[in-house]
Amino acid sequence: MIELSIGNAITLVVAFLGLVAAFGKILVGQFDARMSERLSAQNELRKTQIEGIESDVTEIDNMMKGFVAKLEQTTNTLPLEYVRREDWIRFSSVIDAKLDSLAKMLYQVIGEPRARG
Repeated sequence: MIELSIGNAITLVVAFLGLVAAFGKILVGQFDARMSERLSAQNELRKTQIEGIESDVTEIDNMMKGFVAKLEQTTNTLPLEYVRREDWIRFSSVIDAKLDSLAKMLYQVIGEPRARG
């Protein structure tokens, strides 16, 4: 059997605890280094994504400005190019009435047309 004195046993226990603490410190250091690398990679990815989102927002803003300009142009030219149905009916009725009165005046001057047949 192996005989250890109390001093030797305490020394072995302290040496073992020191060894465990050293390994723990190494593991925690490696874990911290890996986490730092991971976080920095995630930050770079976020920066890239934010830049992409900002460029998309800028592009959408430019598209919206173009759309608004086209819409304003359409609203400015629409009254010049579009005639409402009611206005067209009114216009057509006035023209028809004038043609009817002109036809009556011609019939009075030259007489009624004869029926063909």
